[in-house]
Amino acid sequence: MEAEENGCNEALLLDGKGHIAEASAANIFWLREGVWHTPSLSTGALEGSVRAAVLRLMPEVQEGLYGIGALEEADAVLLTNAARLAQPVMGIAPLGWEY
Repeated sequence: MEAEENGCNEALLLDGKGHIAEASAANIFWLREGVWHTPSLSTGALEGSVRAAVLRLMPEVQEGLYGIGALEEADAVLLTNAARLAQPVMGIAPLGWEY
């Protein structure tokens, strides 16, 4: 609801330590300096079917624990889920988060 109230289509979910986990209805991937990244499932992110397919097709994706700053440095951001498959993120608007 907070995302919608602020004109956003999705909300970014963080784990209890502030690591990126996923979007409210999608898994997240980002490209930085030619390397794709995605949060580790240890963050509580759901292992989506499209996420799993992306990891099979692009085995060089680095899974890990990342703070929100990683998205600020990204060259591209992509959301994946079964309904939309893959959707580019056009912008990120932190809503008063401290990181």
